[in-house]
Amino acid sequence: MTVQTDATVQTSPPQQDSTRASFSCQQHFASTGQCPQDRCQDVCGGSGVARDAGAGGGCARGCGPLPCDRLALEHCEARGCVAVDNCAGERVCTAPLAPGGRSGCVGFGQLALGACCKQLQRRCGDVRIFDASCGKTLGMTPQQLPVCLSCGDGRCSPPENYCNCPEDCEQTSAP
Repeated sequence: MTVQTDATVQTSPPQQDSTRASFSCQQHFASTGQCPQDRCQDVCGGSGVARDAGAGGGCARGCGPLPCDRLALEHCEARGCVAVDNCAGERVCTAPLAPGGRSGCVGFGQLALGACCKQLQRRCGDVRIFDASCGKTLGMTPQQLPVCLSCGDGRCSPPENYCNCPEDCEQTSAP
């Protein structure tokens, strides 16, 4: 079994640039009548609630920003999101998290979108539900993002499991 223990995380912090400040889905829609689907989505008027394309006249058409996890990487940082490496080594866009604690490091059980605090390790790996085997590239979110865990302390505390923290957690039988 392989467990990813890379202590470094490559993240790109949100950048303050003219692209971020100059593009507004609402303004673009108001001036052109178009909602660019590569960084925006159809919404109900000014509510920001995604509009079902098949719903028809249920609400006035508007245009709002896509959530970070649906943005293409080229638009990620311009929107204030962060680009990170997931457990499979793929670069993905996700919403930034506020730094934890006073030191600015990432705490136990939190998504490893920055450096893990002392005594914690960036880990991937989760238990596959269908057969209880380990998926080394599985993470704790749909984007398969790693988490900071305290492996090696002799305790198996959720979200630790035998796939991401075998030194503390015993393998259990299939559900």
